[in-house]
Amino acid sequence: MSFPRYDIVGSFLRPAALKEAREKFARGEISQAELTAVEDQEIKDLVQKEVAAGLKVVSDGEFRRSYWHLDTFWGFGGVEHVRAEHGYFFHDEETRPDAAKLVGKLTYEAGHPDVAAFDFLKPLADAAGVEARQSIPAPAQLYCELICRNDELIAATDAVYPDRAELAKDVSKVYRELILDLYKHGARDIKLDDCTWGVLVNDSFWHAFDEGHLKREEILQLYKEINEMPWLTCQKTCGSRPTSAGATMTQLGLQKTATAQLLLTSSRKKGWRPSTWNLTMTGQATSLL
Repeated sequence: MSFPRYDIVGSFLRPAALKEAREKFARGEISQAELTAVEDQEIKDLVQKEVAAGLKVVSDGEFRRSYWHLDTFWGFGGVEHVRAEHGYFFHDEETRPDAAKLVGKLTYEAGHPDVAAFDFLKPLADAAGVEARQSIPAPAQLYCELICRNDELIAATDAVYPDRAELAKDVSKVYRELILDLYKHGARDIKLDDCTWGVLVNDSFWHAFDEGHLKREEILQLYKEINEMPWLTCQKTCGSRPTSAGATMTQLGLQKTATAQLLLTSSRKKGWRPSTWNLTMTGQATSLL
């Protein structure tokens, strides 16, 4: 397999016009239709820039979303958009405190916002002769969000799913339905954006994900399985499956061991951090890191 020299996850910095429109919408100064019109134009402009830059796979920049991950989570049944006591902290910066709260069993609902976003992007990509990419937060990212955010939200999750294994199963299930829905709408390139791995290879911080008893290798294996299960169950319909991050590393000439251990040791020793998983559903799977 040959690997391209460059690739994109799919998220781009929001243009000033889009940020201004979102602020006006939040203040009630413009309607949803007016905000959507700004999003439409900015996405069209972005696709033109991506094509001009030589990209053969393009995205909408995630310009429909307020967050790179939460909007996808809010699109699932059983997940409520709430505001937590704090946002996410990044080097002395704190984001807005929006959060995802579990209020019922996870279900997939027709009309998911990511599918609607893809429906707008695909004709633009087709007209330019390139592939449309739908980038979505990984299943493991949703699982992590529901069990790690804060004590109140964790308690809400445990009230619905006393058995974490059942939660992991349902996370994979709703993602399977999302992937199949995107496939039915013509998506043949879907990228999973996963920031959990960056934490799991951090010796000082991985304990935040241990659920009080899991070893790091066990978490790595669990998150790998949560990410891969939707693809594996879609294989018959989509005609393909992703190579795992571990398999890709083997192809690059790294020693083949158990995938979870491979991810861990390679991240430590070679400075390699898996953050995205990709599936091109055209008969051959790829993982572009």
